Amino acid sequence: MDGGIKAGNIRTVAAAGADVFVSGSGVFSTTDYAKTIAQMKKEIASA
Repeated sequence: MDGGIKAGNIRTVAAAGADVFVSGSGVFSTTDYAKTIAQMKKEIASA
């Protein structure tokens, strides 16, 4: 899935069946990339 992927919606996208994610601004517009990616991984695991 590519486009608009952020920590706040990645769980929904994963639950819909996506297993590959591209997130540009969802990561790079934050101040702590590692923290954002860790949160995204947590959200995917909860899907």
